[in-house]
Amino acid sequence: MAHTLLELVRELKGDEENELHTALREVTPAQLCDALMAEMVVLAVPDGGDGGAPTIPQIGTGGQVDVGVGLGFFGKMFGFVPKFLNLTTFLLMFNRCGDVGADGINQTVRKLKEAANTRVHLVGHSLGGRAVTACAQALLQEPAVQIDSMMLLQAAFSHFGLSAGATPASPIQHPRGHFRDVIEKKAVKGPILATHSEHDSVVAKAYTPMAVISGNNARAIGDHNSPFGGIGRNGVLDTRETKQLELNTAGVAYNFDAGWIYNLNGSRKTGDAFLINSHGDVTSPAITWAFASLVATTR
Repeated sequence: MAHTLLELVRELKGDEENELHTALREVTPAQLCDALMAEMVVLAVPDGGDGGAPTIPQIGTGGQVDVGVGLGFFGKMFGFVPKFLNLTTFLLMFNRCGDVGADGINQTVRKLKEAANTRVHLVGHSLGGRAVTACAQALLQEPAVQIDSMMLLQAAFSHFGLSAGATPASPIQHPRGHFRDVIEKKAVKGPILATHSEHDSVVAKAYTPMAVISGNNARAIGDHNSPFGGIGRNGVLDTRETKQLELNTAGVAYNFDAGWIYNLNGSRKTGDAFLINSHGDVTSPAITWAFASLVATTR
């Protein structure tokens, strides 16, 4: 199966590489197998310990096997199979959402501008964040069309995706971001917002196999110390046009300026809940207020 996955990666490569291709370029099927089984795997246990039907095997987040669990070959395979399927699906969707943005949303925006010359604000959640960013990049092609603003909600692509590349002062060496032209060629007229939270475990784990393969020793796989972290977990990193802000509660004013990327950190707790407590937490009053403030800035 690992060999099949690597063949899929090579088939999806297209004309340009992205961070997933870079991570898997030199990997052998055996190394990929080891990486996919590297995290803790908990075997099925009866519900409530009363002899009932086993629960679905759960894949943990630690870097080692729980010594209290009898983990044999079949236990590892129970962990490997769903992770293999999830990663395969992720690779397909990761590649597809870029095509949707560059070929589909791009054409829709162009037709809308031709028909009404109205303001356009692109908003994308998760892999949709990659789709709208791919759209913004495709709009740079002649005749170029500039969008008014863009908001990335817990975006599931590289936190270096908008970076010009690592400098000697960068804590992690990495190449130029796949979407750097969006910034340098000013595809977006107004500000760009990127919400993120340390509680977004989905984005944090999206690149886990690649991080393991690369020998990453980050304190938490997928965090800001990882070469394979995502925007939804860490914000846009190593990009000189960024400003770090806390996500405000509804009603607390922002001061956004054109030409900047604002990382809005929703990790803090207000009352009994975090402002952003999960990957899908993108419809709260705080998020809605941030978007309304963005649109108001570009009137």
